[in-house]
Amino acid sequence: MPYIWGIKQEKGQKMSFGTRKYVRQKLRDQYGKNPADWQPQGYLSQKMEDIRIYHKIEQESSDHQVDDVTWNDLEMDEIFERVNHTRSYLGEQILYHKLHTLEHSSDEESAAFEKRIHYYDANEDKRLVLEEKLCQIGKRKTDYTLPYFLKNTQIWRIGNQALFIFLQITLIFLLAASIITDSPVAVAGLIGIVAVNIGIYSITRQRYEVYLFSLGSLKGILDFAKWMMKDETCKNLYPQEQTKEALARLHKLSKMISVWQTRKYQSMSGDVASIFQDYLMGITLYDLVAFNRIMKLIEDKRDDVMALYCFAGTVDMEIAIASYRRSLEYWCIPEFTKEHMICGHKISHPLVSHPVSNDFTMSDRAIITGANASGKSTFMKAVAVNVILAQNIHTCIADDFCILPMDVMTSMALRDDVITGESYYMREIRYLKRMLGRFEKKEPVLFVIDEILKGTNTAERIAASEAILDYFSKGNQFVLIATHDMELVYAMQGKYDNYYFDSVIQGKDVCFPYTIHRGIGGKTNAIELLDVISYPKEIITRARKNLERSKI
Repeated sequence: MPYIWGIKQEKGQKMSFGTRKYVRQKLRDQYGKNPADWQPQGYLSQKMEDIRIYHKIEQESSDHQVDDVTWNDLEMDEIFERVNHTRSYLGEQILYHKLHTLEHSSDEESAAFEKRIHYYDANEDKRLVLEEKLCQIGKRKTDYTLPYFLKNTQIWRIGNQALFIFLQITLIFLLAASIITDSPVAVAGLIGIVAVNIGIYSITRQRYEVYLFSLGSLKGILDFAKWMMKDETCKNLYPQEQTKEALARLHKLSKMISVWQTRKYQSMSGDVASIFQDYLMGITLYDLVAFNRIMKLIEDKRDDVMALYCFAGTVDMEIAIASYRRSLEYWCIPEFTKEHMICGHKISHPLVSHPVSNDFTMSDRAIITGANASGKSTFMKAVAVNVILAQNIHTCIADDFCILPMDVMTSMALRDDVITGESYYMREIRYLKRMLGRFEKKEPVLFVIDEILKGTNTAERIAASEAILDYFSKGNQFVLIATHDMELVYAMQGKYDNYYFDSVIQGKDVCFPYTIHRGIGGKTNAIELLDVISYPKEIITRARKNLERSKI
């Protein structure tokens, strides 16, 4: 069914003029809006495992990926949901994979990407036609497994193809012998082979009919790519040669799927002729042989099939990016430099409504201090997320953003794992160890660490943290740290730049400006916050006395 909320249409069913007009209006209204405004609440949480299938298959194809720890730390599922204006399941899967990828595009590729995004944003009529066609591909749950189906066709084949062909030849031979000789032996043999074939067909038909929808989805992708290459405007937006060559090599496959699919849908109609035809296909094993031939052809042309899968999904993804940009109050196309720097003005986090933006420049390493809830973690996430989005969808939430292309690794959203029994501290040192492994490769990476070694006692935390930060200072990577431990800040002076966030207590309220400042500063507020939320006075008084005593 088309992926427009409130409209249902079966696959292959023609749209009436009134329905098409309504669909176009829905598409028009939803473009440039936050998908959360028109998608059902909780929609993606039910489908994330299906959406991840393509990424799980393709993630080994690149050395520069956002790993699972970083993805979860930065709440990238929510970023994906914010960008996800797609109309098809393959658009969702390609977008999800793209957001994991940190491969830097060439200037030519970046220019072509921007040309397409601009075209989709500026040409509403053509964009609506494309979105409508992508809606026809849709987001049926069964289709999300298509990448796995296409990558593993050998395991989906049914039975023994050589045996099926032998039985077909035997059937023809016995049928001819029965007609020519009228021999009782030949007739008995014919009846026997018919029974065997019908038995095989009955046992296996349910299995391969499950794949009917997957092959239908593949046919929809091939038809979409063919339409794109025939459209005079659209075909010039993408490199044509590879797509046209893939379509030419898959022409036979497209015809075979079409014939097989049409016949199978007809057999499901239930009329006498269809039932008779279905039995005839069972007796001849025609469907089983045809299905296995289709699987073999997909296996032989797998690279072409996956190229068209990626092509159609990329069209959907790029329309989604154009819509995402249109929905933002401000954004910029990043600039890439060979200089060792991260530099941005009015940097914000894409998930924060009405954010306080900040200017920030970083040449290698920085430590951020400040009060609780003053904005340290959100700011570090904003920097990390923008570094990621700069490299995969060329869209940053900033007035301008300039970076050296780099990977991103974080250690931020930690907690104990009750199921495995792994403690907070053990998990944190494992996360830091993976960073040290990347550090030793001496490749450009942004390491982001929030509250380093928070899960252990103060003395050992300071000692171990100082050793780790000193180790990081000997490399040429980017390191962004947040800490409450002022001992670390002073120990790392000269090796790390210093920044801080502040807070102001006004009566019973805490005010957070959420602006970053250079230098060492930022008032502590842990005890004051206890007072703000009305802890017992006895606790507040005792805590303040303990603090004063510790300063002596």
